[in-house]
Amino acid sequence: MKQPTLALYPTRSKVYPKLSLQSLEEGLKFIRHMIDEHPKDGSLSCAILNRGDSAFTSVVFQQLGAHCVFQVFLPEESPLAAGEEGWRSFVDKGVDNVDTSIPPLRMEFDDSADDLGGYFRARFAEGLWLSNQLLSPTETVSERLANCAGKIEGLLDDNHWLNLGLL
Repeated sequence: MKQPTLALYPTRSKVYPKLSLQSLEEGLKFIRHMIDEHPKDGSLSCAILNRGDSAFTSVVFQQLGAHCVFQVFLPEESPLAAGEEGWRSFVDKGVDNVDTSIPPLRMEFDDSADDLGGYFRARFAEGLWLSNQLLSPTETVSERLANCAGKIEGLLDDNHWLNLGLL
């Protein structure tokens, strides 16, 4: 079985360093450490992945200044998925406050498009744009990571996780 890795996505770089992890919990603790040590007005992107293991719970974090997008992929095999495989995006204000008339995702391979108001580019997926509604205060995500003690079960709260399905 392959080990999970934590991939970093530096700004304006085509090189993505990867760190081997012993567990998902180790990766969550590392993300929290990076949030706490990183400048609050900077940008930071990383993902915990296990390529080739479709049953692995993956995590994506992208900081944009004082806000971030925080997503967790739950495979169908996960008891936490409740039979609904997909990417869940943390929404600080709660899922009930998301404007469903604005699609949370857009695929645009021409980044010169002018009609992307309200969206920001995902550093971890070519051509993927995410709605600003998916941004949450970075400090809130750091607090949630601290409270869960590295356990993915402690992070997930149905009121704050919007299931985006498969990307």
